[in-house]
Amino acid sequence: MPLKFYGSYKRLRQIVSRCGIEGVWRYIEANDQHQFKAATGEHLNWWPSSNPTLPGNRR
Repeated sequence: MPLKFYGSYKRLRQIVSRCGIEGVWRYIEANDQHQFKAATGEHLNWWPSSNPTLPGNRR
């Protein structure tokens, strides 16, 4: 089962950075999505709707 992260994009970037995983972040405008692609090929996706603190997001 995939793990879910409900925090902010900024916080997710901090966490990934602390893990020391090499890779690059990109923004995919068509999906309003941020994606981290690790040097080893894995992807980590984040959407603004993942953050329950934003207006309109309820969980």
